[in-house]
Amino acid sequence: MLFQTRIDSPGDYLARREMDRFLARLEGCSDQQLGEVVFNAHVARSRLIANMGAPPRLFVSPFAAPATLVRTWRKTLAVLRRKAKGEGDGGFASGLDVWRLSLDAVAYPKLSDRGRRLWSLLAHGFASARERATAVSTSASTSDQSPSPFEIESIPSGLEPRDAHGYTGMLGLSGSAALKRREESEKEAAERAAVVQEPTWSELVERLAALREALRLARERYALGAGEQRRSSAENEAAKG
Repeated sequence: MLFQTRIDSPGDYLARREMDRFLARLEGCSDQQLGEVVFNAHVARSRLIANMGAPPRLFVSPFAAPATLVRTWRKTLAVLRRKAKGEGDGGFASGLDVWRLSLDAVAYPKLSDRGRRLWSLLAHGFASARERATAVSTSASTSDQSPSPFEIESIPSGLEPRDAHGYTGMLGLSGSAALKRREESEKEAAERAAVVQEPTWSELVERLAALREALRLARERYALGAGEQRRSSAENEAAKG
């Protein structure tokens, strides 16, 4: 299967309430403030991958990740977020919130639209976050956990915002970046369609012919084995006589 089987349990009420609260906070932010959240999210992602062994695919293609992996990291991110808040590291906590709630949108089907809304809002901060990432990458104090300016506009597959034409990942982008994202969206759609496409008549005929050949060979092997067994039995009987 291309996508995992999602989890649906009574916990979706609490997850929905937390998501709505976070969305309300983001809706009251300026583009610069949204950029700060985006930057913190990518710093958090880098730290999680480098220091805690988080699988990069959780942040790239979370819907393709096993449900058990999503469950484990949702719990881990919740614990890390509480710890960061207790230590006064609000920036790291807000970055963790982005990924924690993104995984909630993967785990609970009713939250998928809210997950796209989350990234639709964050997309308005891409330009500001990219400027900061560029400044950090050129400074003398750059660390390996600082996000690359080229990573800032990355959105988890399946949570891309949709434009008026139904294309994903278009909001907050312009020019060549938007064109590239549209081409990627069309390619992903084609790949998904190929996965579920039914075989053609000629393909079915070829499969049937291959099945018949395999059956013929199996019969020959069975007949050969049965003949060998009969000869062996006859030889044994003759030896006894």
